[in-house]
Amino acid sequence: MWYSREAADQGVDDKSSWLGLVKQVSDTLHTWRDRVRRRRELAQWTDRDLHDVGLSWSDIALEVTKPFWRA
Repeated sequence: MWYSREAADQGVDDKSSWLGLVKQVSDTLHTWRDRVRRRRELAQWTDRDLHDVGLSWSDIALEVTKPFWRA
């Protein structure tokens, strides 16, 4: 079976697009996981920890209650 050069180039483009999509999905999942981890950690901070960085619980309450997909 013979393939044209155009068909071969299209295969490379398809593979590149697929890899780009996989990378984008992977990056998004990593970002979401990182947000969950950071927000859980922030929720565990004591009043003293918050005071040390100049914040109060009301300052971080909105951040801690956000769903993982929201920045």
